[in-house]
Amino acid sequence: MSKKIITIPTISVSRSELSKMLKSPALRASKAQVSVVFMKKDGTKRTLIGRFGVKKDLAGTGPTYDAESKGLLSIYDVIAEDYRVINLATVEKAEIGDFTFVVG
Repeated sequence: MSKKIITIPTISVSRSELSKMLKSPALRASKAQVSVVFMKKDGTKRTLIGRFGVKKDLAGTGPTYDAESKGLLSIYDVIAEDYRVINLATVEKAEIGDFTFVVG
C-alpha cells in the first residue's frame, strides 16, 4: 500500500498582506488554530501555536493600550496556556487552515 503525501500550499505574501490576514475579523471570529513564526524582542525566532477569541481566565477590562495602533496582535498560546502579544512587523510565516503564508 502506498502512502499518501499531503502537501500544504505555500503562498508568498507581503508583510502587510499577512498582517491584514491575521487581523481579519473573520479569522478572529472563527477561533481557528494558527501557527505563527516571528522574531522576539531579544532577536530569537519563535513559533507560536495559538487561537483567537479565547476568553479563558480573562479578568478586568483588558489592556490599557490600543494594540492595533502599535502594530501588535494578541493571541492565546495553546501550548503555554497563556496570552501572548506578537509584533506584526516581525512575523515571517503563518499557517492558517490548509495554507502556509510566507513573507517574501
